[in-house]
Amino acid sequence: MLRVSLVLVALVAAPLVTSVAQDQRCKDKKNQPAATERAASGSNAREALKRNADRRDARCPSDPPAQPPPVVQPPPVDTQPTPTPPPVDTQPTPPPPPVTSGGISGSAFVDVAGDSTWTWDDYPAPGLTIELSGPVSLTTTTGPFGEYSFRGLPAGTYFVCQSSANPGTQIVPFWSTYVCPSGLLGYTRTVAVGSTSTVLGFDFGNKPQ
Repeated sequence: MLRVSLVLVALVAAPLVTSVAQDQRCKDKKNQPAATERAASGSNAREALKRNADRRDARCPSDPPAQPPPVVQPPPVDTQPTPTPPPVDTQPTPPPPPVTSGGISGSAFVDVAGDSTWTWDDYPAPGLTIELSGPVSLTTTTGPFGEYSFRGLPAGTYFVCQSSANPGTQIVPFWSTYVCPSGLLGYTRTVAVGSTSTVLGFDFGNKPQ
């Protein structure tokens, strides 16, 4: 049994010993100084050295070739087109609509008594033309009871006149600080911002024909 074990050990160790010896010879060959070749003289010695070197080269593996350095890949280039920004709105902002507020109203009558006051013996004057000028310009016609009204006016100063084409001679208002383009007297009224009331009393009286 002991003999069998020794045989197995010898079989396993023999290749290892041979490999180690070969590695040592290869190292000796690489480390052999150049002086050995210079010491040989004659063509026969040089040929013998060459044959021995060839045999050693055949038994000894050559050094692995040097690996080239890894190639560094450049970062990928973004080929996506740059998005176009949305167009800028160059249209001017429209002004806000005028703020509607108060109103102006009155009436027209025939002043039979001629006292510049609407009394029991006077009567309304329907169908007369009343003109408004100022921030807005409007025209209206008196109703069946002589009434007229301008409502929803933007804030500002307005002028109220009756048309010079109306029949009769105007005697109301008999005094005013505003003279209409027709030469007749009219009214001035300022509508305040935020006002929602309609001011009454802008009356026109004419003498009967």
